[in-house]
Amino acid sequence: MLTMRKSSGKTRVQLTEQIFEKLLRDIYKGDVSELSSEKGLPYALVYNLVHGRIDSLSAKDYRIIFGEEPPYQKPKRVDGDY
Repeated sequence: MLTMRKSSGKTRVQLTEQIFEKLLRDIYKGDVSELSSEKGLPYALVYNLVHGRIDSLSAKDYRIIFGEEPPYQKPKRVDGDY
């Protein structure tokens, strides 16, 4: 299940086991610096992503890495705007 949440005004995509598996199976070929350079993302972000050290990505970074819009799920919490 993928959830998106807003954190300080920016949409975040919760990383699930399925997304992580898709990353390792389809995108990551075993070289962090190569993937970082290819996608134009910071090395630390890619390193922490492939080593499972982060639990969410910005929607922008998700689009860059996966080349598609992140799926949307209803947020688990409702903010004061509701």
